[in-house]
Parts: sequence; C-alpha cells; structure tokens
Amino acid sequence: MAKERREMRVRAAFALHLASAAALALAAAGLILVGHDKLPDWLVILALALLTAGYCYSGLPWWRRLDHMERDSWLLAWFWGGGFGGATALLATMVLTGIDSDWFKGALLVMGAQSTGHSLFQVAWRRLHRGAPS
Repeated sequence: MAKERREMRVRAAFALHLASAAALALAAAGLILVGHDKLPDWLVILALALLTAGYCYSGLPWWRRLDHMERDSWLLAWFWGGGFGGATALLATMVLTGIDSDWFKGALLVMGAQSTGHSLFQVAWRRLHRGAPS
C-alpha cells in the first residue's frame, strides 16, 4: 500500500514536470517567434536560459521523490546514453554533411554547450560537497 502511494506521488510529480515542460516550450517558441526580430539576441538567449532553468526547477519535486537507486539509474542513463548518443550524432552529422556545414556547426555547438554545462555543474558539486581538509 505504501509503495503504491509512493509510486503514485512519483508519477504525479513527473506528470507535473511534463506539463510544465510543455508550457515552457510554448513560451520559448513564442519568445523565439515574436522576440527574435524585435529584441536583441542576448536578451532572447537570456530569457530562454531562464525558461530552461524553470524547466529544470520544475523537475525537482519528481527528483526528490525518487529513491537512491532510481536516481542512479537516471544519472547513468543520461551520462552514458546521452554522451554516447550525442557523440555518435555529432560524428554522423560530420560524415553526412561535411565539416563546414551549418548542421555540423550546430551539432558541435550543442555538444560544446552540454560539455560546458556538465563541467560547470561538476565543479560546483565538488566544491559544495568537499570535505574538510585533512
């Protein structure tokens, strides 16, 4: 009974996260379509970064309801699966479109941004969870 209630809370939190993702995606699409010509690029990018942060924040209730093993499975899948899939897509894009294509440059930008984001969060996590010097 308790396990079923917990599963229901996890699913409800995930459904809320998906609903907020859809709402934030619509807001981002509107911002891109309307603001792209009327606002400076840096302001559109900043607003999109804030919407992305809102998406990440909306997942916290779901994440906090997961147990340790479920969290580990998600982290493992994102790190290894996402890294392998992204690197494969980057190399395939290079082979199929050439190194000077806009497609390859876009794929390279995505992989660079992912790697930078991962590195920044890893450094922050290590600083926050560092033990006292011995």
